[in-house]
Amino acid sequence: MTRTELPVLPPGLALIEIALLLVVPILLERWWPAFPDLTTSNPHPYWGPILLLSLQYGTISGLLTAIVAIAGTVLIGLPEPDIGENHFAYMIRVWTQPFLWITAALLLGHFRMRQIEHRDELSRRVVMLSNRSSALADYANNLKARCDMLERRAAGRAVPAGGEFLDALFALPAASPDRLQAEFNRLIQTAFPGAIASI
Repeated sequence: MTRTELPVLPPGLALIEIALLLVVPILLERWWPAFPDLTTSNPHPYWGPILLLSLQYGTISGLLTAIVAIAGTVLIGLPEPDIGENHFAYMIRVWTQPFLWITAALLLGHFRMRQIEHRDELSRRVVMLSNRSSALADYANNLKARCDMLERRAAGRAVPAGGEFLDALFALPAASPDRLQAEFNRLIQTAFPGAIASI
């Protein structure tokens, strides 16, 4: 059974959901001052779209969502470092959630891709079994038509009279050696018209 490759690009519906759930809020926060600040929310509101699209469409859509979320975070603006915070502590604080977004998209997306692959495999098996059952049904119908034709042919054939068959059968033991082949032929012709046999 041949395995079909899973699609590389995310489906169109996933792109629409990414645009509605991430791109629109990012643009609103970037260009509309009255929009609430997403960076102060805990947990971060980008977790919802990342988890949703990873579990719904798989790894590619989840990774694309995480990349858009990271780009949106950078576009909106990274938080300022605290007073006395060193560079490494700042990097860990700023990039921990984006790293977790990618990790969650990979793990949950891989789990979903295995489910999609298993579902597609079951669908292929259903199609194969349906085709096989259709072929068997066609074969059974053809076989029934053939049997009906043979039954009609056998029913329409002339049936030998029982008396002639018994006469030929009883005449066989009493036949002389030179008449044995002729009596045997008469018996065969009576039982099976058109058949040829010899002793």
